[in-house]
This record gives sequence, C-alpha cells and structure tokens, in this order.
Amino acid sequence: MTDWSRLSHAYGSAEDIPTLLDRIAWEPKPELWSDLWSALCHQGSVYSASFAALPWLADMAGSDDREQAVNDALALAGAIMAGAEQPHGTGDVRVEHAAEVESLLTAVNRQLRMASDRTDYIHLLEAMLGFEGVVGWSEDLAWGLGNEEYAVDCPGCRPACSSFLASEDSSPPARTTRSRTVMSRRGRCCRLTRQTWTASASASTTSHSPTVSTRSPTC
Repeated sequence: MTDWSRLSHAYGSAEDIPTLLDRIAWEPKPELWSDLWSALCHQGSVYSASFAALPWLADMAGSDDREQAVNDALALAGAIMAGAEQPHGTGDVRVEHAAEVESLLTAVNRQLRMASDRTDYIHLLEAMLGFEGVVGWSEDLAWGLGNEEYAVDCPGCRPACSSFLASEDSSPPARTTRSRTVMSRRGRCCRLTRQTWTASASASTTSHSPTVSTRSPTC
C-alpha cells in the first residue's frame, strides 16, 4: 500500500494524489488530467510520486475501454519514464517498475496499431520511446513532429537554431510540393534555409523556388 503522504510532487506532499486518481478513474475530464500532469510531470520534471503512480497508469492503459483515457495514461506514463534519469530519490525506477513498463509497452503498441489520428499517433510513439529508455527523442519527438520544427545547436555559433522538418503535400495529384532543410555556412555563422520546389507530373525537369526561413539570431 502506497503511503502517499511520504511522497512529493511539484507542489509538495502527494497526499492529494489518490483522490485525484479516483476522480479521473470515475470521469477522466481533460482538466483533471491537466492537474495530474502538472503535479507529476511539471514541465518535464518528475518526483517520487510520479513513479508511484505508474501502477495506476499501467492499469488504466491496460484495462480501461475509453480510448482517450488510455492514450492520456500512456502519454503521462511515457513522460514520467522519460525523466527516469533525473534526480528524484527513488532509486532505479526502471528495475523497480519493470513489470509496469512491460505492461505499458504492450498497451502502447496495441494503441499504435489502432491509432487513426496523427497527433495521437505521435504522442503514443513518444511514450513508447520513453518506456524503452530513448531519453532524447522521448522528450522532444512530439514537439518536433507536431510543430514541424526542431531546435538545434549551430556548430559555428553558439545560439540555437531551428530546423524545419521535411513535409510533403500530394494535392493536387499532378503537382507535388516538398520542402527540405539546408544548413549553409556563411562565414562564421550558419543559416537554416527551407527550400521548396514543385515538380509537375508532365515536366521532365524540376523547378526550384527556394524560400528562406531562418530562426537563428544574427551572429
């Protein structure tokens, strides 16, 4: 039996967590999930109570018949496991909660096969990486794919730059628009450029129409 009063979350004692879990189990409203996220994984930080909630999250992900509740449980559990290497004072959580992680992996793979919504799929994939211990991508995958942008370190200058993801639009069928990211060195500075070009199905050559999208500060 978990003694929640001996555990902590972002706002202090975790003795309020059991009541919050009961409320979510009864009616998983978005605002209740938001409260749970804020307490257990505040801006990516995790606490002793975060890992104590894993059995409950694994149980909901494995047995609840409400798809959104399952996805929410998996997303939060994945975010918590992404912080397993943070200093939280609860030991080797991957060993201690190996059974829950195994159960969560089974659930997330099941949901991935059934997911039809792009955003849900991205968050489920990020959760899976968290369970598997792929720390970097498990923290940043959803942000990058969802916003089509990543922050990267420029080797020629210290400020961070933003990189656009490649995208493809196949409508209308006769024309294809693609974009790619090109990092070019300009003296001591790097510039991130998004080049877009169109290819006509009837044309033998591809016409390029580059557009510049820079997010790096002036060097």
